[in-house]
Amino acid sequence: MIATTVKHNCYQIVKSTYKLVYFNFLDMLFYIGILMSVFTGIWIAEAMLKILYDCYLPISFLLPEVCF
Repeated sequence: MIATTVKHNCYQIVKSTYKLVYFNFLDMLFYIGILMSVFTGIWIAEAMLKILYDCYLPISFLLPEVCF
């Protein structure tokens, strides 16, 4: 009886820990995905602005090697 109870408690602890870790992991992945997309968006916007500044401003006539 005692062994069964201990086994059951261990099983419950493992199950709840697994659930906690698993769902926190999914949440973490979700938030990491959001952060990654935000940073990627900023990075792409920055790159586009850089290309615009480098290639389409009059300075590009002075420095043609800046524009790739």
